[in-house]
Amino acid sequence: MTEKNLPKEYELHVSTNDAKDAIAQASSQLYDWLDLLLLAADEADDEESDFIQFARDIQGALGRHPVELSYGSEREWGDDGENASAFG
Repeated sequence: MTEKNLPKEYELHVSTNDAKDAIAQASSQLYDWLDLLLLAADEADDEESDFIQFARDIQGALGRHPVELSYGSEREWGDDGENASAFG
């Protein structure tokens, strides 16, 4: 299998002893992945699938809880004026 055909790997590493911080870190990464998926879907301009609608719903739910997503981090939601850049 050539490198071009290798499946892309998505990994999540959380290093903390605090369950709330772990959830915040994992949720922030999920938000980023959803953002990438939705940007690609918007660029493809394909008919919206059930999965894309699901992704939009999940991203919307995560976006309504910015304080929880930044739990334990030094960065606060919107420090640089863009919501998505506050994650990661």
